[in-house]
Amino acid sequence: MREIQDIVKIIETYSKKEYGSVNKMLIKNNLSKSVIDNMKKSKPSIPNIEVISKIADDLNISLDWLLNNKDCSTQLQNDSTLKEVISLFSQLDERSKDEVIGFIKAKLL
Repeated sequence: MREIQDIVKIIETYSKKEYGSVNKMLIKNNLSKSVIDNMKKSKPSIPNIEVISKIADDLNISLDWLLNNKDCSTQLQNDSTLKEVISLFSQLDERSKDEVIGFIKAKLL
């Protein structure tokens, strides 16, 4: 598991990128500033899994990566359908990629 200080740095970096500040991200998610403050204390505490998962989801990062610096790339390497999709997608121009992403999002709604 990552050090709590590293988790805070990641949350701060992604929050600033997405919202301009950590406080704006916390407000958007109806979370108290104490969530981050408690993680920065000399004896830090990590929030419950629901809170940290909510933050990860909102920042579009995987919970596993945020906490453990792991992703699902090993599992994905063994999925032949996904490999084919990635291969085909990588050959598209940016406009076509945006269209495909829009189509997929529409299908998921």
